[in-house]
Amino acid sequence: MTCRPLSPAAVPAARKAVSALLLLLLSLSSQSLGADSATLNAKKADPPKTMTVEGVVVGAAGEPVAEAKVRMEHKGGPLTATTDHKGRFSFEAEAIYVPGNALHAAGPDGSLGQVQLSYDRDVILSGRIEPQRIELKPPRVIEATVVDAAGKPVPGAEVVVNANYRAAATATTDEAGRASLKLPQDVPLQFVLAAKKGVGVDYALYRDPQMPKSDPYQLPQDHTAPVKLELQPTRTVEIRAVDHEGRPVAGAEVTPWLLGLAKRGGDANLGLLWTAKTDADGIASFPHIPANADRAMIFWVRKEGLIAPERTKLKKGATDDTLTATLLPLAPVKGRVLHADGSPAAGVPVIATGASHSMDRYDERTKTDADGRFELH
Repeated sequence: MTCRPLSPAAVPAARKAVSALLLLLLSLSSQSLGADSATLNAKKADPPKTMTVEGVVVGAAGEPVAEAKVRMEHKGGPLTATTDHKGRFSFEAEAIYVPGNALHAAGPDGSLGQVQLSYDRDVILSGRIEPQRIELKPPRVIEATVVDAAGKPVPGAEVVVNANYRAAATATTDEAGRASLKLPQDVPLQFVLAAKKGVGVDYALYRDPQMPKSDPYQLPQDHTAPVKLELQPTRTVEIRAVDHEGRPVAGAEVTPWLLGLAKRGGDANLGLLWTAKTDADGIASFPHIPANADRAMIFWVRKEGLIAPERTKLKKGATDDTLTATLLPLAPVKGRVLHADGSPAAGVPVIATGASHSMDRYDERTKTDADGRFELH
């Protein structure tokens, strides 16, 4: 369908196909698409460049909390704000969609809170998210003990608690292999993971509250005993990103997806936990890949303006140390939307979508500007 990965020679034909799809989508909105050559070279629509994120931080009794630190992970790094004397906070963020994002708050007394942000691309186009209310509570503490295959404590291991596909708390083990992690009470936990380069990796899964309790390896959400992790042997795997001519692609984001070990009750969905960028040679290196993985591992490879049409997969039992991901350019699609009387249709949603794996489909959207013009990439 539209905006699929292309070779440069396929761009003209793809533009025609995309124009046809956009015509269908816009016709459903009782609009019409002008698709002459002049229109296809129209200027880019101008959606909001920033969005406002604001709200209030309160204590257990609903009282405003001043001097609380509020943080939101975002493209390019975390955004932060400090509440005023009425517990209010506000900051501007780049208007982009970040799946699974949340607001984290920490009070001066060490209390913690978090709210999951509920917004989609249509909200991004409006430039504003509904005000949020974050309630602070005493933190939940998870104790972890990390040992090697011989049962000896592992100092200096990185330990992380993942929730909502993001790190909710991190710590480093002491000389006794112990780590203490503090996080908001009400966060639904996914797993605790420990890793140390040259030693190994291990994780413990928390059971989804809606899943049956029959799996003996998964921990209940209210588990209070220390979590013991025994590091399993690892190896380093490199992902090499190249373009359609085989040239290295620097600055591509590479993200390992599902980490699988036997007798763990399932896979650890790493989310963005181990994301790395390719260097000048197009290489991203991952030192914590299990040598005895119980499943294949997918690596997502992304860069703006490019897309990998095939999944980069490390098969179970494979001994490859380097995998290659080929990124192809996306073709820009421009157009104009008019009313039946020929006047510009401003603010009309325009959506382009393309088929691939169920989770890999291309989906891009925008709105027309005051002159009815749009551009998609």
